[in-house]
Amino acid sequence: MGEEAYETMSYYERWIASVSQNMVEAGAFSTAELAKKMAQVKTRGATYGDAT
Repeated sequence: MGEEAYETMSYYERWIASVSQNMVEAGAFSTAELAKKMAQVKTRGATYGDAT
């Protein structure tokens, strides 16, 4: 993770980026699979999961 990313990301953003990178390196999933899942989640919208 570069200095700019470290300085601009929150603690939890850095944490999930690190875990995701470790999982890719371990072969748990590919970057293409991760990108596909992220695109699916993004289609849920900004308020997905908000309590009503």
